[in-house]
Amino acid sequence: MLHVAGNAVGLLLVGTHTERLYGRLSTLTVFTLTAVAAGAIWVTASTAGLVPLGDYTVGASAGICGLIALQVTFGRLSHTRADRRLARAGATRGLLATGLLVISGLVLPGVNNLAHAAGLTFGVLVGAHVPALPAHGGRPLRAVERVLMAAVLVAALVALGFAAQHLVVRLLQPGG
Repeated sequence: MLHVAGNAVGLLLVGTHTERLYGRLSTLTVFTLTAVAAGAIWVTASTAGLVPLGDYTVGASAGICGLIALQVTFGRLSHTRADRRLARAGATRGLLATGLLVISGLVLPGVNNLAHAAGLTFGVLVGAHVPALPAHGGRPLRAVERVLMAAVLVAALVALGFAAQHLVVRLLQPGG
């Protein structure tokens, strides 16, 4: 429950700031892409025997790491004076959140540090290509970018539907 509460607070703090800079579609897409990428890295590493499988699940915290990295990459743009303050605030929040992630990963059991690191890494990679809103030194999303982002979100919804169906089947099995 502590991890879920931390994710809720992290998403509230990081997500709302990121949404103001990048918009809803970009924020939700980066959150989703980085969570999925981090999950794929963790599954691959655990399948290869590089990390223990454990009882970890990959979800919101890896996506939040992606948003943290997106805020940090916001500093790569040329900014007005107000946006320079936003960039510094985003970088400061990002560094504080990353520090809290590292500390929680060392102190709390069941925190998937590999997923957090993968979320941060993929957030930087994706953040290099996602434009901020025009009001903050970026540009409007191109039609192809909006279509790709929508496709990512639809694929994620379909995957969540399959996961929910699988969970229901498992719970309804005797001994489930």
